[in-house]
Amino acid sequence: MNSFYDEFEIASEEQFRKLSDVFAALLAAKTSDDWKDDSYWLSFFDDAAKSNFWWPTAAEIEDWKRRWFSTPVEKRWNDPTLRNK
Repeated sequence: MNSFYDEFEIASEEQFRKLSDVFAALLAAKTSDDWKDDSYWLSFFDDAAKSNFWWPTAAEIEDWKRRWFSTPVEKRWNDPTLRNK
């Protein structure tokens, strides 16, 4: 069995409550197989949290895929131009 864990730091009690809320919603969705739309999930996060992610347009995704697949495998993971956040 593979193990996976991630470490992170929570800056405040309020942020911990928000994390707990989204975890509970994910657990409920997984249990019921009732997955909500994107706007539901995004409502759990403020603009500061969302700013940590890449929100590409369709054209940006296509450009990234073109560059990713044209880069030799041994270089893909180390090429800083292929990082998207």
